[in-house]
Amino acid sequence: MGGNLYVKHLLNLIPVVEERPIQGEREPTTAFEFIRPPIPEDWERLDHYRYHVRALRCEDFDFIDGHIFYIIGQYRPGPLFPRLRFLSLRPDYLPIESHKFILQYSPFLTATLRDLEICAYIPDPPGDADEWAAFTHTLPLRCPNIQDFSFIGLPISSSLSFLGHFRYLRRLNFFNGAREALPELDSFTFDAISQLTYLTDLTHLALYGARIAHLSSSVN
Repeated sequence: MGGNLYVKHLLNLIPVVEERPIQGEREPTTAFEFIRPPIPEDWERLDHYRYHVRALRCEDFDFIDGHIFYIIGQYRPGPLFPRLRFLSLRPDYLPIESHKFILQYSPFLTATLRDLEICAYIPDPPGDADEWAAFTHTLPLRCPNIQDFSFIGLPISSSLSFLGHFRYLRRLNFFNGAREALPELDSFTFDAISQLTYLTDLTHLALYGARIAHLSSSVN
């Protein structure tokens, strides 16, 4: 199961979750909430699908209050889609506080992921710098098999030294849409990237203040 799978349809598979309209920051959105604590039978329809989902492009996140994913993660610890290989998270084009982002979208992370694309404009500096550093630096532990990694909106102050622990990383892209808001390659990041023996494509980073528009190399 792949393509543009809408998360809203998956949430509708949980009979004790109901939706209601709320006013978002820009426009009306949809909130989902449990009407009572779920019992094992309430998960049956979702479980029938979630083990078959291989690709998930969450393009309807603009219209969903993502807090429901945190609540589901409390009821069902572990990855929401255990066999997911491709994940595109696009919660909104407005800034999202780092703590909220971590709570809402951690349930989507799984060791089976090969391609991870995140579009989330985290304010800089993050609200809790220690929590954000812990989240980014444990990504390679939760998603050790990532080969393609894109993060649009990464705070410029973020340490990128965690990248060296993605052992199978081939393509790396950090793009913020603003020339002055790009992560920089300091000595720690440069050393980490040098450990990526499979890396063939590096895009939209800055080297000591000078933007790298595109860097491609072949690994012998």
